[in-house]
Amino acid sequence: VLRSLSLVLGLGNTSHRQLTEARMLIEPPIAQFAALRARKEDIARLERVLIREEEEAARRTGPFHPTDSQFHRSVADCARNLPLIVLMNALADLTASTASALDVSIRARHRLKNCHYHRLIFEAIRAHDGDAACTIMAEHVRDIQRRVHGSLKDCDYSFQ
Repeated sequence: VLRSLSLVLGLGNTSHRQLTEARMLIEPPIAQFAALRARKEDIARLERVLIREEEEAARRTGPFHPTDSQFHRSVADCARNLPLIVLMNALADLTASTASALDVSIRARHRLKNCHYHRLIFEAIRAHDGDAACTIMAEHVRDIQRRVHGSLKDCDYSFQ
């Protein structure tokens, strides 16, 4: 069921613009809920995901994998809301599909920038600052979608 939503969105020729709109509506409130609801063990798990991501970003230049969206998926888990978790997983799958079309060097640059935002989001969640988590996530989604859109144009790839 979780993956079928991703499949439906992918088969529906979801445009990059539509994906960005959906992410902007869903991910910032998820981050806000995560900050307000995360338990000690959730924060510890999210920190492990972040540290692993930062280590991989520092050394990896290989192909993009959907697990690279694990931070966003883990933030959704912290929100403790099953429908939002399902939606986040579908959006993460679709985003990963888009990113897989990017050149390896472009993906490496994106990983480093994403880690910066992920660290800020994590700190807001750890501080249980819902407003900051929401604001930073919105800024992050806008930034990554802008960078991905520019990169897709550069490599002549159409998401539709």
